[in-house]
Amino acid sequence: MTQDKPGSGGKRPTPEELRAQVDETRQELGETVEALAAKADVKARAQERTGAVKRQLSDRTAHAKDRTAHAKEQLGDRTAHATDQLRQKATHAAHVVQDRAPAARRGPAPWIAAGGVLVALLLVRRARRRR
Repeated sequence: MTQDKPGSGGKRPTPEELRAQVDETRQELGETVEALAAKADVKARAQERTGAVKRQLSDRTAHAKDRTAHAKEQLGDRTAHATDQLRQKATHAAHVVQDRAPAARRGPAPWIAAGGVLVALLLVRRARRRR
């Protein structure tokens, strides 16, 4: 936006060029005023920042919920698998006890084995309740 000054030896602007320069300067001035007004509007800036923080918090909450649901699903799968394994072992132990029952009736071994199976089942049940 260089302007030739009168008497500087340069060409003088025409009235149309002066009007165009004035319009351009007015537009630039208007944009500058709008920018300054936006910076001075603390309430609007605070509301914008609050909105941004809310959106960020909402995104983080959704992400945490997704991770929690995934972890819960994995835990349920692991628990079901462990329970199945324990049932299989308890069934196997019961079969072993039944197979050896005639010889074991003479001593406390069947009661000890049955007590061990019962204790194992109770421990699994207790562990599931804690989760």
